Amino acid sequence: MNRNRTTLKAALAVALILCVVGLASQASALDQTSDEYLGSYTPPEPASAEDEVGYINDLISVALNTTDTIDGVTYDRSGNLCDGGACPEAVEAGAFKSGDDPDNTGIDVTGFTYLIGKYDGPNGGGVVFYVAGLTSVDLPANLFGDGNSQYGLSHYSLYNPGTTTVPEPGTLLLVGSGLVALGIWRRRR
Repeated sequence: MNRNRTTLKAALAVALILCVVGLASQASALDQTSDEYLGSYTPPEPASAEDEVGYINDLISVALNTTDTIDGVTYDRSGNLCDGGACPEAVEAGAFKSGDDPDNTGIDVTGFTYLIGKYDGPNGGGVVFYVAGLTSVDLPANLFGDGNSQYGLSHYSLYNPGTTTVPEPGTLLLVGSGLVALGIWRRRR
């Protein structure tokens, strides 16, 4: 009886720890070195939502780890395969936010597939990230250029709203540990 109670307490303690860890902020800091980085495009003009859909689709058509120019826009494609497969076509705009937010942190990307950060300046450009499955991201306030003269974020846009997201491993672990604790408790009863 004491052994069952000890096992139950241990299982509940593990579940509680996983809850605390699992519910902590899941924000990912995005930049050109992050796993979600798909690539960039320059020049960044024009920057309407419709134009940006075209920029995403042109970028994902470029061969991995190469640079190509399409209709006067230069695309620099990373090796990101969008969860190991072909990147889905960008079809519609979602949220749009001016870059006036001083820190651009905690951007809710739940349910979206792509995020574009558009940076101003003569050598600025747009960066595209594959954010499917993420809940919150941080964008740098400045990017591009050299260490002395980087360009400020003009705006960011989210694309393909309502797409299905895959639960994060931490969430799956949290649910699984809760079910194990519930099973132990139920068995004890």
